[in-house]
Amino acid sequence: MLSLVFETLTALAVLIILILIVRKDDDVVFGRKGWLFFKLGILCLLFGLFVGIINSIPAFKGTLSNSGFPLSVIFEKGIGYFGAFVLIAIGLKLRLDDLHERYENNKALSKKERALQITEEGRRLIYDNSPMGIIHGLIGGSLVEHNRTFATMLAYDSLDDFEQTAQGKPEGFYWNDQSSLRHVIERLKKEREVKGIRTQFIRKDGSLFWALLDFTALADRNGVNYYFFGFASDIDDQFSAMHKLAESERRLKLLYDNAPAGIVHGGFNQPPEYNDEFARLLGYESAEEFATVSESKGDHSFFWHDQMDLEKLLQLMQGEARVAGLETRFKRKDGTPIWVQIDTAVLTDAKGEKQYYYCFILDIDGRKHAVERVIESEHRLKTLMKAMPLGIYLVNTESLLIEEINPAALEMTGYTRGELIGNTSCDKFCLKSEPFCGGLDPKDVSVLSGEVSITRKDGTEFPAIKTVSKVHILGEEYMLETFIDISEQKRLEQLREDVDRIVRHDLKSPVIGVINASTLALMEESIQGEAREMLEAIQVQGNRVLDMIGMSLNMYKMEAGTYEYLPEPLDLMEQIRLVLSDLEGTLRILGITVYMTIDGLATNAKSTLPTSGTPILLQSLLANLLSNAAEAASFGDTITIAITTNGDITLIIANPGAVPEEIRDTFFDKYVTSGKATGTGLGTYSARLIANTIGGDINMQTSDEKDMTTITVTLPT
Repeated sequence: MLSLVFETLTALAVLIILILIVRKDDDVVFGRKGWLFFKLGILCLLFGLFVGIINSIPAFKGTLSNSGFPLSVIFEKGIGYFGAFVLIAIGLKLRLDDLHERYENNKALSKKERALQITEEGRRLIYDNSPMGIIHGLIGGSLVEHNRTFATMLAYDSLDDFEQTAQGKPEGFYWNDQSSLRHVIERLKKEREVKGIRTQFIRKDGSLFWALLDFTALADRNGVNYYFFGFASDIDDQFSAMHKLAESERRLKLLYDNAPAGIVHGGFNQPPEYNDEFARLLGYESAEEFATVSESKGDHSFFWHDQMDLEKLLQLMQGEARVAGLETRFKRKDGTPIWVQIDTAVLTDAKGEKQYYYCFILDIDGRKHAVERVIESEHRLKTLMKAMPLGIYLVNTESLLIEEINPAALEMTGYTRGELIGNTSCDKFCLKSEPFCGGLDPKDVSVLSGEVSITRKDGTEFPAIKTVSKVHILGEEYMLETFIDISEQKRLEQLREDVDRIVRHDLKSPVIGVINASTLALMEESIQGEAREMLEAIQVQGNRVLDMIGMSLNMYKMEAGTYEYLPEPLDLMEQIRLVLSDLEGTLRILGITVYMTIDGLATNAKSTLPTSGTPILLQSLLANLLSNAAEAASFGDTITIAITTNGDITLIIANPGAVPEEIRDTFFDKYVTSGKATGTGLGTYSARLIANTIGGDINMQTSDEKDMTTITVTLPT
């Protein structure tokens, strides 16, 4: 009975286990085949227990063994327990195999998950620390994300700072050109890749910078683009550099096209190129025309006048990086030669091998001919200096040293060239007391001339007229000094003075005799009436002749600057009346009247005007001017003498008739006359000489329209 209870309880326990196993069946994923064998084994065990229980019940005991065959043993022990053992063992084996496989799979899966985790962490690390800004999100949607580099690119402190700023703002708020953003979105909807977009972004501080963007779109199963990745690079410096490079290339091309020099450039194994200036230099319209001619000739050096110079240049370029100042001749389009200067620059590669060259060509034809003319002029000048009878030497203004001297100067002074070059003229043949010895002060005057005494090498002196002129030679300032020996002129002047003295003495003697004779005759009281008046007139005129003879000597002294002017009180009106009395006959014959005023009031025979001077000089000055006025006037004209006394005394003598144009500029020069058969040209010259001597002034105005000439004389009081 106890065994029955035990077996029954065992069967119930196995049944419960079976129920639990069945209920767990849905949770089994791995090893379901082993699990099935395990369940079958439990059923067999339960079957064996059931058979054992039946055999333990007295009512059924022996039921399965009536036929003499032990079926209960087979059912209980064979099918039940042994079958259960076998099936459970198979199930456990399969289960263990599945568990082992699962372990291995889990192990492999763990490795993949770790690798995936590492990959994700690496991707995140790359994403966060990428040197490029990254943008990604739904195309046209609002779920757009950015990486930290992108935020830094826009000058935000961090990605959080950027995201906080972006809150409440539309996507792409940092695009300066929103139309460009919309254009990119539309392209991303249609294209898988949108690359090379250049646009400007707005930094946090509001400044702009250029960015380069490349986009890639992801498509769904239907081929519709729905997601994008964008990569942004800050190319502001690059863009600025590109602009600077473009500007530099533009300027280089502008310089190349408009250079004042011809340019030829190219590779050593390539045909050369030319700019327009080079073509124009050779008489062609453009570089294209020149290149066409060069190609047609099949010779890129056809314009060289001397091929030897071309070979020389090529040799120099092979050995030197720069060749400067090579002068040669080219042939123009019309065949005429032209002098040019060539400067070259050769470019080499990293290995030092010559790859490219530039040639700069300047037109020096005019300069070359000018140099030739200068050389010819210098030759002519030296020939002229050698042939001239004047002494000529060139003095440096800064050092006052003689740098050049002609043979005539050496002959006159007795020096050799070596004794004078490099010395000052004052140290050799000028008197240091001379006011312009050694030259002149360039701040005062540019030309100075005068009489000096020059000392020869032997110590003797000779008079000379010396002229010093400031000149510029090759940018430097010099003094050109010339002198001429006037010893012979001095001798002739002394001879003339002696002759004049003799003539004056010989003239004075008979005139004095006439004056003395008239004086003795006037002492006779018996001579009265017209005879006495005639004798008195002879005496007066004789004295005036003596004064005029003395005046010729005075004129010479005035010219020489040795006249001693000693003024004395006199009446100017009396001097004018005396001159008019002498001219009375001439004025009467010519029908000319004279009208005088003092400060606008008409004068009379008693009018006076006190001043100072010498009668002989004033009378000579007035006589020359009034006689000229009378000769220039026509019959019946009036000569006016207007006198003003505002400080100095001013005489304005006006007469009808204009001075001939050819002598207006030289009216007061010596020996200048026009239209007078017996004129000497000394009247106005004498008047100016006297005016200057007494400290006055004189000038002339004439007018063809008014047909009037006015002489203005200023006299000191």
